[in-house]
Amino acid sequence: MPINTLPPYTGVLLLAAGTGTRFGGNKLRKPLGGQSVLDWSLQTFLSLKPAALVLVGSVDLAPADIISVPGGATRRASVLAGMAVLPPEIKRVLIHDAARPGVTPEMIFEVTNALKRCPAALPLITVTDTIRQGTSTTLDRASLSAAQTPQGFDRHILENCLNSLDASDEIQSVEAQGFPVAYTQGARRNHKLTYPEDLAMLTALLCPSITVTGLGFDVHRFCTPEEAAGRTLVLGGLKMPGEQPLAGHSDADVLLHALCDAIYGALGEGDIGAHFPPSDAIWKDRDSTHFLSHALARIAARGGTLVHADLTLICEMPKLRPVEAAMRARLKDLTGLERFGLKATTTEQMGFTGRGEGIAAQALVTLRLPE
Repeated sequence: MPINTLPPYTGVLLLAAGTGTRFGGNKLRKPLGGQSVLDWSLQTFLSLKPAALVLVGSVDLAPADIISVPGGATRRASVLAGMAVLPPEIKRVLIHDAARPGVTPEMIFEVTNALKRCPAALPLITVTDTIRQGTSTTLDRASLSAAQTPQGFDRHILENCLNSLDASDEIQSVEAQGFPVAYTQGARRNHKLTYPEDLAMLTALLCPSITVTGLGFDVHRFCTPEEAAGRTLVLGGLKMPGEQPLAGHSDADVLLHALCDAIYGALGEGDIGAHFPPSDAIWKDRDSTHFLSHALARIAARGGTLVHADLTLICEMPKLRPVEAAMRARLKDLTGLERFGLKATTTEQMGFTGRGEGIAAQALVTLRLPE
């Protein structure tokens, strides 16, 4: 048997039937490091090639090739619903909470190995916080442990125990019938997503990141009267009728071009001309928000996040202040950033911008990328 696959006749129940009341919604849909919370557990177990995998609850999130069943009103009912559709040849079953995205193959293999000597296995971690019972009693944490999943079971024994005792936990059902339980090592990263703040904790645990910066700079000259026919000045995605337009192959949005170059630079993916060459007629007069959408998609494809942008227009005209609020609103809509820098400066009437021949723009971005 390959060492990277589960033992034969081992099935998996992935429990995803919770309502997410404490989280404030369906937590399994939430993005975590470029994929959903559910996908973390799902992909980890699928990579180990179980004989069967059943998703219990959240059937609308189930891939087409995965067996899924609705959950029950209680955890016990959900487990029984999943057990009912496991193929009859399954002899061992692993039960995992889908809200624990940090499960590792090593943890899973420890549980399955423990099932060779016991009918049930439970991963535990030591308790590091001081635990109080009520307001007056402090418990001895040396004797306390926190239970995790996946929990492993002999299928026949688990089914009998669940049918004879309505317990809140599968291990409790098995222990109540006198069967021994093997204990394995859990992991801090296998933390359960329960409250909104847990998502930030899991992101830090599962998605170590690096912070990178990128600098972009772009220049466009103003159109001649002949070139200006049919063109509109566009800055930061904001159309500014009545102002002298800029010349360029696209709509010549100098600010968005600088922002795109900053993003591509931070990603190490060249510049805007490499992705959208001005020699290609398809980009003639193209709205530059298309280029920005591509740059932002490249961040997402790397599992990254645009953290901040600092944008500077360098020109004598037009003046930023009258349109600043509208431009900020437009840039917020385009980038998804709540806070960013946007300012303008002049070159004290020196150089081509000082002479009113064109506009330059500079952008500095900060990205967070998976390590």
